[in-house]
Amino acid sequence: MVPDENIPEPEPKLSGEIEEIQSEVERKFQEFKNFDILGYYPNDHHFVYRRGKPRIESEWEFIRVRLPPEPKLSGSIFVRVYDQRIDLMSVMIVGRESPYHQGLFFFDIFFPSNYLKLPQQETEDVPPLFYHSFDFDLNPNLRKNGTVSLDKTLKCKHTLELLSSLKDLVVNDKSYIDAEKGMKSNREVFMQTFESMLKMLKRPPRPFKDFVLGYFRTRAHDILLNYKACADLEDNAMNSLFFKLVRAFEANGTYCQHHYNQKKYDRALKEEKELLNQSREKYGYENFLYSPPKMNKAKDWLYFGV
Repeated sequence: MVPDENIPEPEPKLSGEIEEIQSEVERKFQEFKNFDILGYYPNDHHFVYRRGKPRIESEWEFIRVRLPPEPKLSGSIFVRVYDQRIDLMSVMIVGRESPYHQGLFFFDIFFPSNYLKLPQQETEDVPPLFYHSFDFDLNPNLRKNGTVSLDKTLKCKHTLELLSSLKDLVVNDKSYIDAEKGMKSNREVFMQTFESMLKMLKRPPRPFKDFVLGYFRTRAHDILLNYKACADLEDNAMNSLFFKLVRAFEANGTYCQHHYNQKKYDRALKEEKELLNQSREKYGYENFLYSPPKMNKAKDWLYFGV
């Protein structure tokens, strides 16, 4: 019997292991809640070695009920608290498309024993905060060293007010643009925004790992299109960063080949390897941020290395 030439050849399937990893990442992302109480506390929380005994469990329910169950879009707030450490809270906020190009922002909060001791009385005591900057200075109110500069007139009657203030720092970019004038070139801020994404993929805060991997898998196309629309790809540094993003997103399970020319991809990879070799020869080590990403097939976990 002669095969029907009109019947397309079946596309080769990924191995069951890779398919399982990809579907698991996407499932966890879709099921990620805006608020959740976890049975463990993360050892990468900035305040893990501080101790407090606040009366804050009632605040948890207040936040859970009033925190909008928004879709995973700009301005969405995600909160994680811990049964074993009620004095700790982890917060993630999705940045707006401009100027942060759909980046993510992470905060650690510590609640001391006297926090909101009188629930019906307003207090000016803002609990200690820490911003995960990934070593970048993107916002004058969110510093590289983790310092968070909130409005000095802020009064926290409820923790939700604190979360709303953090959201304003990220989503309401007018103060950002005004304060940014004269500080850095747009090019520098633009590149650091995308460089921070590489670090997020490499080492996401533990409570939000499932979200980070799923977020960049589903947003990779929009992020790359945004990058190409805004970047000067004739600029060697911007062109190089574009292909680093491509490799990171591909390692995270997104098909990206339609976003680039293969010859340019190969040339950028060759140039990057040459720079890594020069770095090894000169300093005895490589810049881990720019090493090609790989995926450990046993886990949906990314690491960077050669």
